[in-house]
Amino acid sequence: MIGACSPKLSAEIVAKSSTTARYLLPTILSGALILAVTCWLAFQIPKGSIVQADELRTAERSREMLLKGPWTVYSNFAPSFAKPPLQYWLTAMTLSRFANPAVAVRVWPLLYTIFAAAAVGWLAFVVDPTRPWLILLAVAIFISSPLVLMEGCRGLLDVGLTFFTTLAIALAQLARVRPGWWFGVAMACWLGTIQKIPLIFLIWLIIVLMRLRHPGDRILLRSRWLKASVILALVMTAIWPSIQFVNYHMPLARAFVGDDFNELLLMARLAGLPYIDIAWMIAGWLMLAGGVFVWRGRLHGPVMELALVLLATTGFFLILNFRSIRYFLPILPALSILLALLFHRALTQEGKGRALALILLLFFVSSGFVYGRMRINHRMQNEFDEQQLAQKLGSLQNEATTTLLIKSDNLLFDRFYLFYGRLRFPLQKQTLEQLRQTPIPPPVIGICSTEDFFELQKIYPQARIEQTSDK
Repeated sequence: MIGACSPKLSAEIVAKSSTTARYLLPTILSGALILAVTCWLAFQIPKGSIVQADELRTAERSREMLLKGPWTVYSNFAPSFAKPPLQYWLTAMTLSRFANPAVAVRVWPLLYTIFAAAAVGWLAFVVDPTRPWLILLAVAIFISSPLVLMEGCRGLLDVGLTFFTTLAIALAQLARVRPGWWFGVAMACWLGTIQKIPLIFLIWLIIVLMRLRHPGDRILLRSRWLKASVILALVMTAIWPSIQFVNYHMPLARAFVGDDFNELLLMARLAGLPYIDIAWMIAGWLMLAGGVFVWRGRLHGPVMELALVLLATTGFFLILNFRSIRYFLPILPALSILLALLFHRALTQEGKGRALALILLLFFVSSGFVYGRMRINHRMQNEFDEQQLAQKLGSLQNEATTTLLIKSDNLLFDRFYLFYGRLRFPLQKQTLEQLRQTPIPPPVIGICSTEDFFELQKIYPQARIEQTSDK
C-alpha cells in the first residue's frame, strides 16, 4: 500500500535534497583537487636522496627504532628526548616494507597532507555551513600554499601536527552544540602532542578563554564533558614522558620541550634574518586576512574564534622567535579559511570587484603551485655518490671497530652515513684537532674529506683508502 507524504514532510525532504545538491559539486571539486595534488606529490617523493638535516633525523630515528625497539626514540643509538614517537613508529613500519627508503620516509607526510586538506574543507563547512563554495576556496588556498606542497613530500613532523590541529579546532566547533565532542578534541590533542609538540593545548586554552566571554558559550563550558576531556588529555599526554622518565631517566624539564630552548628559539640571534624573514612573511598574510574584520558586518562566533586563534598563536610564535617558517604550518588552515571567506564575500558582490577578486584568486592559487613546484624540483634534484661510501662503511663496521666521521664542511651529516650505510653501531664525530690531542686506538674505520686524509695519516700511519668520492 502506497501512502502519501504530508506537505510538511515533503517540504523537509525537498529542503534536504536541495542542501545536498548545493554541497555536492564543491565537495567533488575539492576532492578532485586534493587527488590531483596528491598524485603529483606521489611522483615527487621517490626523487632525490634524503640530505636535509631534519628529514634525516626522522629517517634515522625511525630506522634505529627498528633495530632497538619502539619504547624510546634513539639518535645515534642513544636515547633521544627531542621529539615524541608517533611519526617514527609509522615510518619504522614503512621502512621495513618499502624498497625505496625515500618513499618510506616521505609517504606519511603525504598522507597527512591529504587528511589535512580534507580537514580544512570540513572545518570550512563547520565554521560557516551557509556557504558551500567556501569548502572549495579553503581547500584550494591551503593545498596551493608552497609551504604545504614542500612539506607534504618531505619526511618532517609538521604536516601531521597540522592535521591534528585542524581536527581539534573543527571538533571544538562541534562542541558548541554537543559538549561530548570535547573528547574528540582531547584525542586530537594527545595525538598532536605525541606527533611533535603540545601546541593544541595552547589553542584549546585560547578557545575556552574566548568562549568565557559569551554567556551562551559559558553555560556549555560548565559541562562535565569539558573537565573530563581536559583530564583525559593530560593523563594520556603524560604516558609517554612517564615511560621515558622511569625507564630511560629523561630529565623532567625535557618532557614537553623537546629541543634545547636556545636551539629551538635561537635566543642568541633575536635580531637575525630568520626572525625578520618570518615576521615579514606572516605580516603580509595577516594584513590580507585582516580584511575579514573590516569587510561588511560583524563576524559570527566561529569565524571570530578562528581569527583570534590565528592571531594569538602567530603572536606567540613571533615573540618566541621560532627558528623556521615551518612552525607556522599548523595554523595555516585557519589562515586559509579566513582568506577563503574574504574571497567568497568579494566574489558574491556585484560589480567590478568580483572580476578583480577572481583574477587575484586565480593568481594567488596558480602562483602558489608554480613556486611550490620550483622549490620541490630544486630540492629533489640531488643524488650523492657518498651513498656508496656510506654503504661501504656499513659493510666494514663491526662491534670491535670504532667508526669515525672527521668533521668537515665538505661532508654530509653524520645521520646521512648512519641511515644510508645502515650502520649497526654508533658513529663518532671528531675533528682532526681532537684526534691529535686524544687519538682513538685502532681498529678504526671512518669517513673524511680528501684534503684531511693526509693529515689523518700522520695520526694513523697505517691508514689506507678503501673507497673514494669526488670529495
